Amino acid sequence: MIRLGDPLWLLLITGALIFALNGWLEGTAERSIRLSPEARAVIIENQRAVLGRTPTAGEVKRLERQWFVDELLFREALEDSVHLFNSEVRAAAIEAMRIRVTGTLPAPEPAALVNYYAEHLERYQAEPAVWFSHVYLQNESDATAALLGQLRAGSTIAGDRFWQGSEFSGSSRSMLRGLFGNSFVEALWSAPLDRWSGPLASKHGWHFVRPTRRLPARQLRFAEVTAEVESDYLVTIINARVDAFVADRAAAYDLEMPPVTVPVP
Repeated sequence: MIRLGDPLWLLLITGALIFALNGWLEGTAERSIRLSPEARAVIIENQRAVLGRTPTAGEVKRLERQWFVDELLFREALEDSVHLFNSEVRAAAIEAMRIRVTGTLPAPEPAALVNYYAEHLERYQAEPAVWFSHVYLQNESDATAALLGQLRAGSTIAGDRFWQGSEFSGSSRSMLRGLFGNSFVEALWSAPLDRWSGPLASKHGWHFVRPTRRLPARQLRFAEVTAEVESDYLVTIINARVDAFVADRAAAYDLEMPPVTVPVP
C-alpha cells in the first residue's frame, strides 16, 4: 500500500497539478472541462505504476470521474483565491509553474562547470576546523580550578553527560557556533593546543576543553565539490529562465504595492 508520504504520491500529485495548471493557463475564462487524450494516458500510466498492472475499464472510469472532481474543485479553488490563504497550495503551484517554465535541462558540459567553479571560488571553501575533547558540567559551581588542575595532571574526569559526546573531530566554526554559541567558539580557538583550558561558558553550561588540532580555511578543489557546482550551475540556469519568463509577462500585470509602514533596515 502506498502511503501519502511516499515519493510516488508526490510524483502523482505534482503531475496532476501541472496538468491542471496547464489547462487553467490556456484559458481561465473557459468553463468547459475537457480531459485530453494525453492527460488521460498519463493518468492511466500512473495508475498502472501504482497497481503493477493495467487498470480495468471500470477502474479507468473511476479515475476519469476522480479527475473531473479534482479539476472542478481546483478551478473553484482558483476562483476563490484559496492559493492566497494556503501557503502550501501556493508554494506547490509556484513550483509547478517553475518546472513548466524551465523545461528539461540538458546535462551541463564539463567545461561550463569548471568555468562556473572558477568564477565563484568564494562559494567553495572549507571552513576552519578544530579537533578537541571537553568535559561538560551543567552547573557553574562544579567547574572549579581544582578540577582543571586534576585534568592537567592527567586525571580522567567524566563530568556530566553531553548529548553530542565528549570528542569533536574536524568540526567547523559555523557548526560549533550553532551548537555552543559564538563566545565559546572564539574562546576555543584561542585556547592552547594539547592543554586543558577553561571553564568556557556555552549556552548548555560549562566546559573544560583540550584542543589538539586546528585547520585554517582552505579552497576546496573542483573534484571535491563537482556535485555541488553542478547543482549551483543548474539553479543559475533555472533562475535565468524564470527571470526571462517574468520579464516577458510582467507588462501584462499592474503592480501595486502598499506603502511601507515599518522602517526598512
